[in-house]
Amino acid sequence: MDHGPDLIITELRAPDSVRGGDPFTATVKVCNQGSAAAFPQSGGTFLQVYLSTTSTQEVPAPNAPPSTQQVTVGEVDVGPLEVQQCVTRAVLANAQTPSGQPGTAFYLGASIDTGQSVTELDETNNGFVHGLMGVGLGPDLVVSEVHTPASVRLGAGFLADVRVCNVGTMPSSSTEAKIYLSTLDTLSLPTPGSPAATQVPVGTVPVPVLEAGECLTVRTQAFAEPPPAATQPEQPLYVGAIIDPDQQRPELREDNNTRVAGRLGVGLGPDLVVTDLTGPANVSPGRPFSGSVKVCNVGTDRAMDVRADVLLSTEASLSSSQVPGSQTESFVAQAQAPGLDAGRCVTLPVSGISYPPSAFQPGAPLYLGARVDGMQSVPELRDDNNTFTKGTVGEGHGPDLVVRSMKGPGNLPDSPSFLIEARVCNVGTESLSGSAYLELFLATEAAVTIPPSSGPYPMQTQAPLGGENVSYLPAGQCQTVAVNAYRTLPTGAQPGQPLYLGAAIDSIRSVQELNEDNNTFIQG
Repeated sequence: MDHGPDLIITELRAPDSVRGGDPFTATVKVCNQGSAAAFPQSGGTFLQVYLSTTSTQEVPAPNAPPSTQQVTVGEVDVGPLEVQQCVTRAVLANAQTPSGQPGTAFYLGASIDTGQSVTELDETNNGFVHGLMGVGLGPDLVVSEVHTPASVRLGAGFLADVRVCNVGTMPSSSTEAKIYLSTLDTLSLPTPGSPAATQVPVGTVPVPVLEAGECLTVRTQAFAEPPPAATQPEQPLYVGAIIDPDQQRPELREDNNTRVAGRLGVGLGPDLVVTDLTGPANVSPGRPFSGSVKVCNVGTDRAMDVRADVLLSTEASLSSSQVPGSQTESFVAQAQAPGLDAGRCVTLPVSGISYPPSAFQPGAPLYLGARVDGMQSVPELRDDNNTFTKGTVGEGHGPDLVVRSMKGPGNLPDSPSFLIEARVCNVGTESLSGSAYLELFLATEAAVTIPPSSGPYPMQTQAPLGGENVSYLPAGQCQTVAVNAYRTLPTGAQPGQPLYLGAAIDSIRSVQELNEDNNTFIQG
């Protein structure tokens, strides 16, 4: 079968922990990524939420005895879904664990259409496993954030901020968090009597009692001492933290007590990074380019020279050093500064002429990026962080219409009509010579779905409010369009459900644009 619906789950949200037997709400997003609408042949299209002892999902067979590894804790009918439509459903569940299974941590998952009432292109992708959920009475301490300087001199002290949360169901006892340096990008809980050579504690901070659901940021001073396994001068080091490292406090889960913040530069030297890049949304061959690049020195010593290249690339990530004769990237402009002190940033203007790389094919993604010290002429603490990709840009000659902002009432008025203003911009390389239709929507989802030309219309997740034509709009210009909107609720809206105000410009594609995937806008 090459034509049909295909239901998948893309998101599952729920509390980190819940008391056994208590109700909880799981929020699940289901999408139809197929080529036809998903209508059940009989009954409904049911979404099931379950708890399991394993991360491998079991699809129950018809009339089979209940599984001892997995139990369904809630379900809801999602209704029919149109092509490329997504719906978010709140599932009221009850924290029942699989019969006879001990423990306080179980895998939370969901499955759509387990009864196969919808004939799909792919029947093997209907499941989604969120991860472990704590079930029972007890605390559950996690490290949610670790903040340190990007670089520190060897042996020097540095401040570390650690945010600790109790995501369990009971208050925690007082404990401690330890800061670690590691040669690996993961941390392991210490084993008494056999410390790991790959990691070393470099600081300790006490953590007081935390109520269930409470978070606290604690600060301590640590010292940059490498672990025994760090035997190479330029070996990468990572910084992180472990809460209750000695496992002296019983928790619902013991597998989530570590967090690695990322790389830490250790030594004496500069470390240049690009933190921002501005430029046009679209380019065309031979067209002048102007923008800016922001370079920071997050190292421990002054950089004597700063050179940043702005590039167009067919790849989403750039190589850390310049590749002579590269077919996948093209040079646009260079920004220079005579030097940059440690801890300082500078924003440099750039101007040049844009040409796509020789490997670029029309219609393929083209990325705007920058690389600092591409020749690696500045000895740095790190050379793996010298690139920055802003995102995709359009290429060619033509308009590109986007909705930048909307202004309307904060609450849906009782009157049958009301005024909404939308700001439409042409970020392309040529003027909009004709006209394009701007449509407004009220939606139950935080995204506007372009209605299929074949219908049905409206969809259950959004309702049209009205629209206006946008006429001649020069490249680089914006226009504020006033629309007299009519009060219409989506058919799938529930009482008291928050709704989103959205817009789509040229949804029927009457205008040939450089980009056709940036024509929608949504706001709460």
